[in-house]
Amino acid sequence: MIYSVVLSLFSLFFCCFESTALALDFKQSLHLALENSQALHALESEYLVTTYKEKNNFSSLLPKLALQTTHGYQDEFHHKSNVHNWVSNFSLQLSEKFYDNGVTFIAIRNASLSQKISEKKIILEKNKLCYNLLQQYLDYSYLAQTLLIEEESLALLKKQFSHTSTLYQQGLKTKLDYLRLKGELQKTEIGLLSLKSAIAKSKLDLATSLNPQELLHQEFTPLTIPTSVKKMIFPTFSSKQSLQYQQGAIAQEVHENNVILARKKLRPEFYLDATSTYSTKDYLGEHRNGSFRHNESLDWSILLTVKFTLWDWGISQREHKIAVEEKYQQSTQLTQELSDLARDLEKMRVQYEQIFQQYKLNYDLYKLEEDNFSNLYDDYRNGRVSYLDMITALRTKTATKKEFYSSITELQKTIASIYYYQGILYDKVVKDNSTATLFY
Repeated sequence: MIYSVVLSLFSLFFCCFESTALALDFKQSLHLALENSQALHALESEYLVTTYKEKNNFSSLLPKLALQTTHGYQDEFHHKSNVHNWVSNFSLQLSEKFYDNGVTFIAIRNASLSQKISEKKIILEKNKLCYNLLQQYLDYSYLAQTLLIEEESLALLKKQFSHTSTLYQQGLKTKLDYLRLKGELQKTEIGLLSLKSAIAKSKLDLATSLNPQELLHQEFTPLTIPTSVKKMIFPTFSSKQSLQYQQGAIAQEVHENNVILARKKLRPEFYLDATSTYSTKDYLGEHRNGSFRHNESLDWSILLTVKFTLWDWGISQREHKIAVEEKYQQSTQLTQELSDLARDLEKMRVQYEQIFQQYKLNYDLYKLEEDNFSNLYDDYRNGRVSYLDMITALRTKTATKKEFYSSITELQKTIASIYYYQGILYDKVVKDNSTATLFY
C-alpha cells in the first residue's frame, strides 16, 4: 500500500515536471508576450479612458436632474427666545444645455478621434511585439537548423574516422591520414559547441522577452524553415494605408477641431440653457406651517447668453495662433512620415527582389552540391578519390546548405517587415494555424 502511494506521488511529480518543461511554439510565446507586455496594458488602459471620455462628452448633451436638501438648526449665542430656529430646504432641478457655442460637439468629435488613435496604437503595439518576437524566433530557428546540419556532418565524419582508425591500426592508412581526419573531426566538434552556445543565448533572449522570472530555462519549438518558396507577389500597398499614417491623419483632424474651437473664441459666443426647479422650505420645527408642500414653488427658465470678449491682452489671438501652428506641425510631420514610409516600402521591395534572387541561386547551388557530394562519396567508398576530396566536398555542401537556409530566413524576415508596415502581421500570424506555412 505504501509502495503504491509513493509510486503515485512520484508519477504525479514527474508529470508536473514534464508539463512545465514542454517547449513553447511561436504562437504560445506570442500569447505570453502579449500577456506580459506592460506597454500594451498601458495602451489598453488609455483606450478605456478615451472610451469613458467619449461617453461623458455625449452624456453632457442629455438633461440632468439634481437634488439638493439642507437641514439643520441655527441660533444666536445670547438669544433668550424659546423659538427653535430649524432650517429646512429642498430643491429638485432639471436642466438642459442646448448649445454651448459648439464646445461640446467638438469635444465629442475629439474624444471619438482620440479613441480611434488609441485603437491604432494598440494594433501597432501588437504588430511591434509580434514583429520583434518573430525576428528572434527566425534567428533561433535558423540556428536550430544549422545545428542539425552540423550534427549530420559530424555524424558522417565520426563514421569515416572510425573506418579510417580501423584501417590505420591495420596498417592500411598512414598516420598523416589518421591525424588529418581526427583534426577535422575536432574542428567540427568545437564549431558545434560554439553553435550550441549561440542557441542557448538565443533561447535566453526569447525567454527574457517573454518573462525573465519564470521562463529562463524554457525550451522553444523552432519554426519549420521551408525548403521550397514561391515568389511573393509584392502587394500594391500605399503609404496612406499604413497604421502610422492613419494615426497621424486622425491626429490632424483633432488639431483642425482645435483650430475651430480657438477661432470661436474670437467671435461672439452663444449659449442656450433651460432649467426647471421645484423647491420648498421651512417644513421642519415650529415654522413648518402645516405640511411639506406649504412653501413649495415651481419655476422654469430658458436663457440665451451672448458673450464677447472685448479685451484680454491678446490671449485669445495667441491661442488661435498656437492651434494653427500645431496643426501645421502635425501636417508637416504627416507629410514627412508619408515620404519615409514610401521610401521604406521601396527599399523593402528592392531588398525582397535581391534576396529572392539570392535564394534561387542558393537553391540551385544547394541541389548541385548535394548531388556532387553524393556521387563523390560513392567514389570515396570505392577508393577512386581521396579522403581530402571527400572532406572538401563535405565542407562545401555544409556551407552551401547553411547559406541556403540563411537566404530563406532573410526572405521570411523581409516578408515579416512588409506585413508589419502594412499593419497586418499580427492578424496574419493569429489567423494562420500552421507555423510551417507562416508566410507561404
